[in-house]
Amino acid sequence: MKNRTIILLLLLATIGLTALAASFPSRGNADEKAQLAASLQKWLSTLNPSKNHEKLEPLAGDWDTVTRMYFGGPGTPAVESRGSSVKKWVLGKRHIMEEHKGFMMMPDLETGGMKKTPYEGIGFVGYDNYRNMYAGSWRSNLGTNVLSYTGSMGPKGKALRSYGKMDEPMLNVIGRTVKYEMIIANKDQHILKVYDLHAGDDYLVFDITYTRKTD
Repeated sequence: MKNRTIILLLLLATIGLTALAASFPSRGNADEKAQLAASLQKWLSTLNPSKNHEKLEPLAGDWDTVTRMYFGGPGTPAVESRGSSVKKWVLGKRHIMEEHKGFMMMPDLETGGMKKTPYEGIGFVGYDNYRNMYAGSWRSNLGTNVLSYTGSMGPKGKALRSYGKMDEPMLNVIGRTVKYEMIIANKDQHILKVYDLHAGDDYLVFDITYTRKTD
């Protein structure tokens, strides 16, 4: 098993080096080579974590969560459910990976009420140095889709606002625009709010409050 892993890593490294070598012609004048070297330097400058990644540090940790779903729309009584989340740096502190487990109160077609449904989700968020934006994704056991979003952090580093697309099979809609707003209250609490922009700029669908666990 160990030998197979080493061989795979060598193959991946070879593919990367081959692609890199292909971008540098064996012949060419000094100006062409200087231009290619500058392009390579630009690419290399995007590879490592930046100060923008550091702004995500308050999200790392072990959290208790409270999810509030507003099935009747904003201002209606919320349906609450609880869970837990682990957010940790991965890939050399380039991305934060979240693993969320708990229960969601979901509509029950048989009774017409709500039922407690096991919920698991995995997500990533990081900063794209080349595109100069935050980028993330989310997937869960309550669907086969992958949610993706991009956005920016406020000047004080307390609010990450992102936008993405969400499909709505019940409405036969693909690509419904959604706003994700992560409010960092302090190092021990942050809140995620999700808005359906097709229904209105302030149409809050659900929010999740993360409170850092204490020993």
